[in-house]
Amino acid sequence: MHEDSIEDLVTPFLGGEVGEPRLLDSGTLRLQLFRGGEVMRSGPVLSVGTRSWRIDGDSGPIVAGGDAPRFIRDTVSILDGCEFRAFEAHRPSWDATFWFGEYALRVFPTVFRGPDADVPTWSFTLGGRRALRVGVRGGWGVDHY
Repeated sequence: MHEDSIEDLVTPFLGGEVGEPRLLDSGTLRLQLFRGGEVMRSGPVLSVGTRSWRIDGDSGPIVAGGDAPRFIRDTVSILDGCEFRAFEAHRPSWDATFWFGEYALRVFPTVFRGPDADVPTWSFTLGGRRALRVGVRGGWGVDHY
């Protein structure tokens, strides 16, 4: 049983600004959070390891995980400097929405990787050498690294 909810673990980082949004060669979307131009205490990083994600703006979808890597790399820069202003996790699917400025990053876990799988759909470093990992074996947990 988890002592904290996913929201309890993520919301302390609200107010941070996205810096260095990028798509890694592995296909992972990675967002570092800063405050006042400096890495926030514990340097939170959101990593999305599934291709089932989308960034929406006021007028609709802007970019998604299935787009061409070059297009993703060019487009995710719209998040640079945006404030992390809200977060919501949906149960029991573990879909998640992260609001950065006027943009919504939506993550959709689409694969249950099997009972022995330990690869998260998305993860969020929490500081203290801890990471929230969501989508592992159809659930979530906090790991020490």
